[in-house]
Amino acid sequence: MTNKGEPMALTTNDVRGIAGYARIALTGEELQEMTDYLNDALELLEPIRAYDLAGVEPTFHPMGSLANVTADDEPNANGRSLPLDVALGNAASTQGRAFRVPSILGEAKEGGQEEPSGRKRPSPKTPSGRLGLGPFRPQ
Repeated sequence: MTNKGEPMALTTNDVRGIAGYARIALTGEELQEMTDYLNDALELLEPIRAYDLAGVEPTFHPMGSLANVTADDEPNANGRSLPLDVALGNAASTQGRAFRVPSILGEAKEGGQEEPSGRKRPSPKTPSGRLGLGPFRPQ
């Protein structure tokens, strides 16, 4: 770490180490270009380093110490909630007080429980016995 008066600068060895941690392969030309680029970015931080931050505790969130910030799941008391008929008004299909949507797990029974669609899945093996996916054939 540099002292407050010294400018921050990265060497090509610093950038080579960073690239190694990130598993990025850089050619010699790219390494020099990235070193220059990162040093230009660090130069932009120099005005911030002029502030006396001794004794200032780091914050890990801009809003300080947050706990659960979600509201209770209750209707809005000031009337901003949509009436049920308006909320469901443009739905393609409804069931009681809910939106009805197509099943993605299989065909739904009347109680809302899912059952397998009954379609056969293609074997992952090709005719030659090797694993693979063949051409798509709708059933």
